[in-house]
Amino acid sequence: MIRFFKLSLLISLLLFLISCSEKKVYDKAELYTMGVKVDPKLEIVLPKDIASGVNCADYGQGCLRGFEVKHRELSMFFIEYDTSENAENFAKTINGYTARNWLIDDAFGEPILEEFVQKAFNAKLILINGSGKIQVQNSESKQIISN
Repeated sequence: MIRFFKLSLLISLLLFLISCSEKKVYDKAELYTMGVKVDPKLEIVLPKDIASGVNCADYGQGCLRGFEVKHRELSMFFIEYDTSENAENFAKTINGYTARNWLIDDAFGEPILEEFVQKAFNAKLILINGSGKIQVQNSESKQIISN
C-alpha cells in the first residue's frame, strides 16, 4: 500500500512539473495577441502576390514561414522556426531579435521597433560583438557568451 502511495505521489509530482514547465514555442496567434496588447494598431501586411513575401530559403534551417508586420508605419519580419535553437542560430548571423521560436528581422538598429519587440515579446537580441563573441541582450540584462 505504501509503495502504491509513493508511486502515485511520484507520478503526480512529475505531471505537475511537466505542466509548469515553460512552453518553448509561440504560435502565430499567441504572438499577434501579445503584439496588439502593446500596439492595438499592429498590422500584418499581406504579400502583394504569391511570389512575394518571406522566402524561407533566405532564413536557414528550420524556417517554417514568415510574415511582415508594421508597427507605427515601420516594417519588420517575423520568421517562425521549428525550434527556438534554430531561430537563435540564424539570429547570430544577422544580429537579430528572437522570441522563443521566432526570429524578428529588421528591428535591430531601429529604436522604435527595438523598444516594441522588447516590451511586447520580451525579445532578446543575439549579436556578434566586435571581438567575435556572441552577445545576448534583453530589456533587463546583457550577457556575453564565448563562441
